[in-house]
Amino acid sequence: MEFGQIQSNKKEKNKKPIDIYFGEGGKYTADQLKNRAKMYDQLESVIKLMKQDLKELMYELEKM
Repeated sequence: MEFGQIQSNKKEKNKKPIDIYFGEGGKYTADQLKNRAKMYDQLESVIKLMKQDLKELMYELEKM
């Protein structure tokens, strides 16, 4: 929702997008699949940044 990809007041075939993305799933439209792929890309980026921070912390701790 923070990136504007999911709006909680929209409904698709009687299922909220949040339920489709984060619940048990369901049938996706082409746009929803693209959206889901973008969310995975964003998650991957955040994880890579966290990994960089952890490596930097490890390096700083080793210097002590």
